[in-house]
Amino acid sequence: MTEEEQLTPEQTTEEKEKPKGDESKKTLTPEQKQARKKKIIRKSIIATVILGIAIGAIFLGPANMDPGQYQVELTITLDETDYFTSFNITMAGSANTASVEYYKTLGTSNYSAIIIANQAYKSSTHSKVEFNVGIVDGANNSIIDIQLNQYSGNINGKNMDRKIRPIDDKTSYSVILGEDISVAYFSMMIPFKSGLALSLLVLVAGLWITEIVPTIVGAFLVPIVVVISGISTTSEALQPFFDPVIALFFGGFIIAEALKRHNIDRRLALGIVSKASIRPSVLLLMLMAVSAFLSMWMSNTASAAVMVPLAIALVSQIEKGGKEKDIGGFRKALVLGIGYAATTGGIASIIGTPANPIAVEGLADLGPNFEISFLKWFAYGLPFVFIMLFVVWGYLLAVFRPKVSKESLADAKIVFKEDLKKMGKMKTKEWITVVIFLITIALWLLAKPLKDWTGGALALSSGIVALIAVVSIFATNTLKPKDVKNINWNALFLFGGGLTLGEALEATGIGDWIASNMGIIEGKHFILIALIVGGISLLVTAVASNTASAAMLIPLVIPIALSLQIDPRLLALVVAIGSSIDYALVFGTPPTMISYSTGYFSVREIFRIGSILDIVGILLLSTVSVLLWVGFGLVTV
Repeated sequence: MTEEEQLTPEQTTEEKEKPKGDESKKTLTPEQKQARKKKIIRKSIIATVILGIAIGAIFLGPANMDPGQYQVELTITLDETDYFTSFNITMAGSANTASVEYYKTLGTSNYSAIIIANQAYKSSTHSKVEFNVGIVDGANNSIIDIQLNQYSGNINGKNMDRKIRPIDDKTSYSVILGEDISVAYFSMMIPFKSGLALSLLVLVAGLWITEIVPTIVGAFLVPIVVVISGISTTSEALQPFFDPVIALFFGGFIIAEALKRHNIDRRLALGIVSKASIRPSVLLLMLMAVSAFLSMWMSNTASAAVMVPLAIALVSQIEKGGKEKDIGGFRKALVLGIGYAATTGGIASIIGTPANPIAVEGLADLGPNFEISFLKWFAYGLPFVFIMLFVVWGYLLAVFRPKVSKESLADAKIVFKEDLKKMGKMKTKEWITVVIFLITIALWLLAKPLKDWTGGALALSSGIVALIAVVSIFATNTLKPKDVKNINWNALFLFGGGLTLGEALEATGIGDWIASNMGIIEGKHFILIALIVGGISLLVTAVASNTASAAMLIPLVIPIALSLQIDPRLLALVVAIGSSIDYALVFGTPPTMISYSTGYFSVREIFRIGSILDIVGILLLSTVSVLLWVGFGLVTV
C-alpha cells in the first residue's frame, strides 16, 4: 500500500549505536566519538550545499509580472496559413473581471478573431492571465472545427517574454455578436514570488533525497516558508494537511491496522497457502497475487511482513522433509517474488500508495472532467499490476528455475493447515472488522453510482466514507485509541507537505514557467513524452521515497501536459505509477528490504535482477498501459 519511511544504512547504524537503559551513562569510545563527528561534519556539508543551491534558485525563477501594460501576440493557423494579431492586457494591484472584447481582422483573409479578456488582472500569487479567442467567418458565423494546436501565443512586456497556449475549448458569450461562440481558452498562472517557490522546491527536494534530517522536517518546513514569504495564508498552507485525500489515507491506515491487529491478513494468507497448488510455479504466482492483493488495502510493509515469514516457513518445512537436495532457487524466487508483488500491488488502488491520491488530487483541481473516482482508478492501475505481476513471475522463474517436488509441497502444506486450525473460528471482533472493511470497500466503489442514482442527495466522498469506517472501528472497540500510534503518521505529514508544496508551485506560476520552456519535447509523440516522464520518475524515486517523488513531480507535469496540449491525466498517472516502480535498490522500498533481510540475497544480486524489472516496468507503463488508457477512452490524445 503506502511506502513506509525506511531507515537508511547510516540511520540503522546510529540506532544500533544508541545506548539503552543504564548503558546511556557510559562514555563513548574515541572511535565512536570520531565516527559521530564525521557524520555531523558530512551532514553539515550536505546541508550547506543544499542551502546554497536553494538560495541560488531564487534568482533562477521567472521575474514577477508586475503592474503595467503587456502585449499578447497571437498566431492562428487557418487553411495552412499563419495569421498574426495582438492585444494589450493590464496588470494591476487588484483584478477587474469585467470583460473587454476585441474584434481583429486576420490579414486579408475572410476570418476575424474575437478576443474576450478581463479589464485588469491582479499581480499576485494565486492569480491567472486568462482569455478566450474565437474565430468567425465573413458572415460572423463561429468556426467550430479549429483544433487547439492551431493557436499559440506569447506575452511580452517589462521582464516578461513567455509562451501561452490554449488548454481547453468551450463556448463564451460575445457582446459584439450578441451570441455564444466557440472559443479557445488560454490560461497562465501569473509568475509572482516564483523564485521563492523554486528555492523551496530545491530545498525540500534536497532534504527529502539526502535524508540528512527526518523527512517530516521538510514536510513541515513547506507551510512555514510559504506563510512567512507571503505565498499563501496560514489557512491555505495548512488546509492540505487534512485534505479529503488525507482523510481517505488516514481511514485506510486505520482499517489496515484493524485487519493486522485481529490477524485477518494472516488468516487469509494461511487459508490460501493451505489450499494452493502443489506446482512450484503456480504456488509462487498465488503467493505473489495474495501479497499484491493485501498491498492494495494495507501498507506494502505489512503485506510483505505477513507473507515473507510464511514463505520462509514453507521452505523450512520442505527442508525438514529431507526429500529435496537443493531448494535455493525456489526459496529465492518465493521470498523476492513476494517482496516485489507487495511493491507492485499498491499501484492498483487509490489508497495503495500515497503517489496515487497525490495524482488524483492534482487532477481534481482542474475540474470535474479530470476527477478520478475510487472505482475508476482500478481501470488505470489494475491492468498494469496484472501485467507486471506476470512479468515479475516469469522473470523470476527464468532467473532462479525453482525445482521442488509436488510431494514435498504437499507435505509442507499440512503444517499450514494445522496453523490455520490453531487460529480457531473467527471471533466477534474479527467478524466486525471484516464487515466494516467490506462495507467500506463497497461504499468506495459505489460512491459515484449512489450519487447519480439519488440525484446528488447521497454524495459521499471517499474521504467521508473512510472517516465513517474510522468511527465504526473505534465505536465498536475493534481498535483502541492507543492503537493510533501504530499508523504511519510520517507518511501522512509528508503527504500534506507535498500537497502544500504543489499548491505553492502552482500559485506562483512555477509549473507554467517550466511548461513554457519545454519546447524540446513539443510536438513529440505522446508515447515518447510518457517514456521521458516515466524515466524521470524512475530516477527520482531511486533517490527519494515514492511519496516525495510524486509530490515534487506531479505539480510540474500537469501544467507541462496542458502546455503541450496533452491530457494531463496521462502524465500525472505515469508519474504516480512510475514513482512506485522501484525493484533495484535494497532500500528502495520496505518489501525489498524485508526480502533482503532474510540473508538469501546480496545487494548486487537484487540490483541486477531489479534493474531489469525497473526498465521493463517503465517501458510497459509508457507503452502498453498508455495505449490501453487511450484505447478505452480513459485519456485523450
